[in-house]
Amino acid sequence: RAFSNLIEEVRRVDDKSFLIVYGTPNLFYSNIGGSIGLARHYDIAPEHIWGPIYEDVMGQIVSNPENAAAIVQGQFLGAPASIGTGTVVGSGAFQFAEWQINQYMRFTRRADFFLDPPGPAANYLQEITVRYIVAQPTLLSGIIAGEIEASDDIGLAGLDPVILRAQLGYQAVVDVTPSGFIEKLNFNVFPEYQGSVDLLLGDKRTRQAIIQAIDREDIARTVFPGATVSNSFLVAGDIGFDPTLNPWPTDVAAARALLAELGWADSDGNGILERTTADGRVVEFRLHWVATTADFRIRTGEILLEMLADVGIRLEVENLPGSVVFSSEYLNHGSEGTWRGIVEYAEAGGFGQAPADPLSNELWANDLLEVPIDVTLENTPLPENSFGGTNIMGWVNTEFDQMRADALQEFDVDDRAAIVVQMQQIYNEELPTVPLYDRSEVVVKARGLENFVKGTAAARTQFWNAWEWGWAQNGATAVR
Repeated sequence: RAFSNLIEEVRRVDDKSFLIVYGTPNLFYSNIGGSIGLARHYDIAPEHIWGPIYEDVMGQIVSNPENAAAIVQGQFLGAPASIGTGTVVGSGAFQFAEWQINQYMRFTRRADFFLDPPGPAANYLQEITVRYIVAQPTLLSGIIAGEIEASDDIGLAGLDPVILRAQLGYQAVVDVTPSGFIEKLNFNVFPEYQGSVDLLLGDKRTRQAIIQAIDREDIARTVFPGATVSNSFLVAGDIGFDPTLNPWPTDVAAARALLAELGWADSDGNGILERTTADGRVVEFRLHWVATTADFRIRTGEILLEMLADVGIRLEVENLPGSVVFSSEYLNHGSEGTWRGIVEYAEAGGFGQAPADPLSNELWANDLLEVPIDVTLENTPLPENSFGGTNIMGWVNTEFDQMRADALQEFDVDDRAAIVVQMQQIYNEELPTVPLYDRSEVVVKARGLENFVKGTAAARTQFWNAWEWGWAQNGATAVR
């Protein structure tokens, strides 16, 4: 979404090459980690091959919706590959073999993959089964029992690696690395939603009071061992990261003073602040907080409830399945009050992407790279844009948007970094989201599983080099 609207033309060069022509300079034209339109070649499928297959599958689904999953599995995932071997979408090291919905996917090694493992292919994994496990205790039990031989980069989030190493002993290796993601409290500041207006969530002083009322050091230490407190929308180490930002230390007295300045007081002595609105209504400061059912987020909700109660804010905690929280019907309809105060989740902090993620996908409201520029808030979900966009908070700052546009067209690294510093200063003052902590990643692999390692900062997961995975006892060579 962020850059595809800048494409003027995709031009065929020859049978295996194409040229993307942009209407304006595109800083991330060669970045494999950004949105489509940034030369993410693996996002662009040959229409003359996949177009008819896609149209046929969609037609079958429309006429037979109750069997949509089976149709996708049999007719789309099982369609002949463009290179003519096996049944696979794409050109990875493993091809699709079996899918049991909500249980697992099974893949088998392709003999014709263009990259070779560091030794005879027979010494490396011939089959991989990816299991889908929702409950973290179930995942952990499977690892301890030896039934699961490797985890992804999310399933063990929030677990203490020291305790995990003690539980697993010699049977497995526990890797801990920076994740490139920041856990945040995202505020609903839509003026279209009366609940947000009543709680003055659109006033930065409210958000400044909340960040000072909570102890982020304690939260990080308690719920996500190894995490470090964040004060930016960028992770430490990214281009333009500013380590001198206001750290917003816990200051309950300052939080109470800001709330009083905004007209909040506990007049009836029930422990909850209230104020009288301009139209004469008395409203209490009851703040809705929603997050997924991940264990560390459940604990975060409990801690925030206690901390905010100290300043007179009653937190109404709700944990919902990720399928609900991250659905566009829920997350993108904050202007209609689907979520009424805070939604907590992690967002990419641009680690190693200089700084693609936060500049292209999150906080901005109006796309000033358009030619001609219009007044539509393309990235802020509202009825007029069919609730599209990733700025789910409804925060609009024209100065920030202009800086984003300038940064995305600045090819000099130092000059771009200077712009990004200014953007962080605005963010750190306005706090459209309250950054809690830079998350770490905990990944487990059975001892003897070679080359199952995290890739580059852009290739965050362990799944980038599957053709090299193998067991040492079967002759696999460690090269990572």
